[in-house]
Amino acid sequence: MKHLTTKQLVIRITLVVAVIELLVMSVLYALPMEEGSYLLVVLDAMFLLVLSAPAIYFLFIKPAIGARDQDLRDKAYMLSEYQRIANMGGWLLEPTGRLSWSDEMYRIFGVSRDTFVPSLESFISLIHPDDRVAVQNWLADCKAKKECAKLEFRILLPDGSVGFISGCGEPRYDAWDQLIQVTGAAQDITARKRAEDQLDRFFELSQDMLCIAGTDGYFKRINPAFTRVLGWSIGEILARPYFDFLHPDDHAAARGAIEKQLTTGEKVEQFEARFLHK
Repeated sequence: MKHLTTKQLVIRITLVVAVIELLVMSVLYALPMEEGSYLLVVLDAMFLLVLSAPAIYFLFIKPAIGARDQDLRDKAYMLSEYQRIANMGGWLLEPTGRLSWSDEMYRIFGVSRDTFVPSLESFISLIHPDDRVAVQNWLADCKAKKECAKLEFRILLPDGSVGFISGCGEPRYDAWDQLIQVTGAAQDITARKRAEDQLDRFFELSQDMLCIAGTDGYFKRINPAFTRVLGWSIGEILARPYFDFLHPDDHAAARGAIEKQLTTGEKVEQFEARFLHK
């Protein structure tokens, strides 16, 4: 069903009322009547129009309002589900310090709507002490019409654990350049951060030589096993093309393996090469 705007609904109801009024007036005028009784005709027409009001309401007004209410409920539900799936909540901060949260914000920060009242002060109290100044400065920058870049910060959850949040915001100003509000979003990235931490520990502690290499011919990241095995420092290895550390006789085979993966996307499951020790 197509949902009507308020303007469209008013226009349609007005047209229906006008048509009914004209029909009633036409019928009454067509009836024989004594001179001077036109006032009674008008009053009768108005009376009949009042009697028809319930029909107008149930046939036109109530269905339109019900459809619009259902549309609003559907949109609110979809927004809530989108936020839940994305682990992202919305917030709105006014210059007075009044803070409004979406339902997902309460879940992300581990607080209850029944016991927690959002405000600038109560929000800051949930942030890790080491990150509070950074968040306060970030909010100040948003209010001062500076660019609100994304900010990652830690929060303290009720069970004593630490959560990680990625926040973004955008200020809104009136015609006189006065701040109206700052709206933004907060995404729970705790799972991603913990996975990255586990990967970092595996990368750093592995006895195998692990690296991330770029298509520009340089290593982007290497683990300590590189320096232990080859004798070069991390700075020396990252500063030079990785072919500088390969045995000259293995350059052709290495280039072939790299080009195979870059051009066809085929994974190189196994590759052997000799490296030069310092």
